Amino acid sequence: MQEMMRMTPSHRPAPFLLAALCLAVLVAVGLLPSGPARAQNLFAPVILVNDSAITRYELQQRARMLTLFRAPGDPAQLAREQLIEERIKLEVANGMGISLSEDALRTGIEEFAGRAGMNAEQLIAALAQSGVSEQSLTEFVRAGVTWREVTAARFAGRVSVSQEEIDRATRALSGGASVRVLLSEIVLPVTSVEDAEDKQRLAARIATANSEGAFARFARQHSAAPTAGRGGRLGWQAVSDLPQALRQVV
Repeated sequence: MQEMMRMTPSHRPAPFLLAALCLAVLVAVGLLPSGPARAQNLFAPVILVNDSAITRYELQQRARMLTLFRAPGDPAQLAREQLIEERIKLEVANGMGISLSEDALRTGIEEFAGRAGMNAEQLIAALAQSGVSEQSLTEFVRAGVTWREVTAARFAGRVSVSQEEIDRATRALSGGASVRVLLSEIVLPVTSVEDAEDKQRLAARIATANSEGAFARFARQHSAAPTAGRGGRLGWQAVSDLPQALRQVV
């Protein structure tokens, strides 16, 4: 008889978000009995996660892929843990009505390949040379990108910006608002290549100033602008009077 182990995702050593989203999902994970006939069939299910089966072939493919990716730890154990967790994540996504389009999946594969300095075709070919199928890579990426969609849907409503705030920001950037700002400046003239290197180092030090007083001290000591004597203070100015590039920063 198949021996089953029941647990809720909150009891698994999974990330907090996975546990939080899976509280309502009862997960049944079971190892199916092995035998000579089953061992010869790579596509026979060896692990059941609820109604979803994980085959010996999937485990071997994932372990081989993780070895090629130089993932830390035991590839076989990590493959088992990843595939079980991915089944749970996909079940949660399905329960939320989230599914990945083929275009989004292809984009995800391209993005993943780009991390290795390749395009999708190059990565697929490189894995194939080592015995990892395109389907194995596709399912690995599908789970990751789908879960990213789940987290985006889960937290999308946490931040809201009112239309009034959008309009106010638009008016400020376009010069259509009476917003005034108080700015300070430091001007560092460069006279040579060697001097440019020195000024870059000085600018890096100035960037560490975390108060108006600290910035003013740098201005008095180093600025070549007429405002140096008053700590670089420019005075109040309307945002609409600032150069366009500076408006966007302000």
